[in-house]
Amino acid sequence: MLKRLGLIALCAFLSACSASHLTPPTEGSYGMAAPNHFAELRGKAITSSQIDAYIAASVTGPDRVLAHQLMAAMPAHLRGDFIALDQNGHVFSNNPNLLQFVSVHTGHPSATPPMPSVPTKFGGLRPFDGYQSQCAPPPSNTGAFIRDVASCGMTDGWGFVNIPCNSTYMAPGDSGYAYMEIVGSGGATSGSLIEGGLQYNYHGGGYNDTIQAYVRTGYSVNGGGPNYQQMNYSNPGYSFGCGQNLTITHGISMAANDWIYTMVGQLPPSIDPQTQYINMNSEFFYPDNYVWLWTPPATDVGNPGTDFAGYTTPCAQCTVASATSIAQSHGYSSDGSYFGVSGGVGVINWMEVIFGEYASECTGQTGGTCQIESSSDPSVYYAGTQTYPNSTLASETQGSTGWGPYETYDGIDVSGQVLQSRRAFSEPLPPPPCSPDAHGYCTVHTSGHGISYCYVDIYNPRIHDTIPHRISYIPDEVYATYHANGRLAGLSTQVTEKDPYDGGSCAVQSVSWTPQEPKVEFGDPNLP
Repeated sequence: MLKRLGLIALCAFLSACSASHLTPPTEGSYGMAAPNHFAELRGKAITSSQIDAYIAASVTGPDRVLAHQLMAAMPAHLRGDFIALDQNGHVFSNNPNLLQFVSVHTGHPSATPPMPSVPTKFGGLRPFDGYQSQCAPPPSNTGAFIRDVASCGMTDGWGFVNIPCNSTYMAPGDSGYAYMEIVGSGGATSGSLIEGGLQYNYHGGGYNDTIQAYVRTGYSVNGGGPNYQQMNYSNPGYSFGCGQNLTITHGISMAANDWIYTMVGQLPPSIDPQTQYINMNSEFFYPDNYVWLWTPPATDVGNPGTDFAGYTTPCAQCTVASATSIAQSHGYSSDGSYFGVSGGVGVINWMEVIFGEYASECTGQTGGTCQIESSSDPSVYYAGTQTYPNSTLASETQGSTGWGPYETYDGIDVSGQVLQSRRAFSEPLPPPPCSPDAHGYCTVHTSGHGISYCYVDIYNPRIHDTIPHRISYIPDEVYATYHANGRLAGLSTQVTEKDPYDGGSCAVQSVSWTPQEPKVEFGDPNLP
């Protein structure tokens, strides 16, 4: 049973949450109630001082330092204002005007006085649903849900979702959720769980229903215990609704010291994920009404390594998943609610769902590579689907191409049967990261690991002699080989050893491959 939730105050007086030195946007329309100021710098090469100019003067001390770091870690074409929630319930933003539209519910008492009333619905705030992955077995579950789980070590998700109008009914106290989640290395039995995405609030059906951004954090025992929090953002100028193509990206940012991000927004009408593939760093992709929500990592987010696609992961035993669920205020029951069901079939359309890593070499200040690095083969990053209480009441239909959760139709009906979707699967598949040659293969470098040292002698004219200088190098370089059909064919690691001291130039002593050279393994002389 859920505990009664307390409300954390964000600003004692809304007038104290001002950012008067910030100028209104000079182009575009970013909403009416509280404009998205940092969006002015989308797609531009910027400096540190320019970032600082978009942090309100009232944001000082550690909050200001962290705000600068989080903003620098955003992809150049998705820069925007943010709201951050830490483990202690402290909430701040580079643009404090946004805080008047934030509500936080928590499972532990707060000594802070309550904030003024905000028109936000929290009915059906649910306990965490449990987890299934290759990292840990699932625990017992509550609430009906569908979860598509990534392979171990995949820590970032990206995708689009459309919840058709007139496809949802919620009994009093229930809400719908479409979201992504990160589970820490403690796994299903003791791991942290942080989720972010969209909360669907039923107000009679159709266009009266509302959808709002949210994040939820649980730093121990898979989100249980007394220390979980949920933050909702409900800006009247940034509202979402049924029938819209909405975007969700959620994961661990190595560029922001492993803080966990959620970015939600609306696709402009000119962009259709059913006809074009959309990359996180696509220059043409400027979402509408979007916001960034940040939370700190738990203690079980760590132990970096390499994921199954060969990319650097900040947490080799963490996992990301996409999920659709109904939050029921008294645990799972047949109360008549249904979410995304029309004509007896599931109609919530998840599109272009990929799992991977938020690029570690992201250099947001110069508009660098902040995209999600992922295999073009979903079978590499997809570990399986979990439904609760069963695959009849919580039903998902995947495309017939064998590409896993890349595109699905979901539906949940806790009082009846949900059948498979009759809709077509037609969205474009992700392109391979390289162009296959005449033999049908291509190889791309994905990441490097480890650090080794060698020495060279540098002549110093002042002492008329040489002195040794230490030089570092990366000994292990990972390469991914792809087939012409877009599938990942294999990973190869090149291991280089240099003479630690030969008095000259750090000469290479040996180069070996594990399992073997790509050109040998795949019979293609053009490969490394």
